[in-house]
Amino acid sequence: VVLEREGSQTIFGKVVDIASSDPVPHAELTIDQIDEVVKSVDHGIFRFTRKLIPGMHTVKAEVAGYQASSIQVKVGLGEPASADILMIRLQPILTITDSVVIFARDETHKIVTIANEGTGELFWELKFPMTDWLKVDPRQGITNGSRSSVITLRADRNLVAPGEYKMPVWIETNVGVGKVDARMLVKKPRILTNPERLDFSAYIDTKTIIISRDGYGSVDWDLVPEAKWVFATPTRGIVSDDRVEIQITIDRKGMLQ
Repeated sequence: VVLEREGSQTIFGKVVDIASSDPVPHAELTIDQIDEVVKSVDHGIFRFTRKLIPGMHTVKAEVAGYQASSIQVKVGLGEPASADILMIRLQPILTITDSVVIFARDETHKIVTIANEGTGELFWELKFPMTDWLKVDPRQGITNGSRSSVITLRADRNLVAPGEYKMPVWIETNVGVGKVDARMLVKKPRILTNPERLDFSAYIDTKTIIISRDGYGSVDWDLVPEAKWVFATPTRGIVSDDRVEIQITIDRKGMLQ
């Protein structure tokens, strides 16, 4: 008669967090080449029931929020084997390509990349005050180590008055908060003319000048010739993004009056 201890040639143990030593429940455990799956209970305890051949066996543990972990366990003849499995919690790390985004003179789009240089999934959501001039898309997402998230920031200078604008964009994640500062300068609009001087030869009575706007917004303009022999068409209007052509005509007979 051969007497064996209860649970002989089986494996039991505990699944624990490597950093806090807290038990890890609901972990799924398997043994290589053995058709049995068990789960750790609330106190992290697990126990296989299959009788194993004496020797080395690999036990693997998997649970949401942790890296998969495995351990080599030696099973002796007629004896149960004990093994504690240490689990490393997945820890995302937020990285942002630019902490300050400046919209230069004519720029309307900027790109910011959110990356995860740690492990696990990084859940993020953008938060910022409601504003007319800045739009951001997308507003939320999930980023892991193999896939970054690309954020597009769009600025519209035509919706605001001249001045300097700053807007913090907060990136709230499951591991902390990051921030991107969006900045934009809106210049006060002014009228530009091209050319700034007209010279009429003996046989040319009409020439064209172009009115355009520097800066942002709309500018009302009126053209009043100082001389009675100079005529303009049109004489008033509004210039914004599109240029305006003005015909300047001279009356040579009127010069003699």
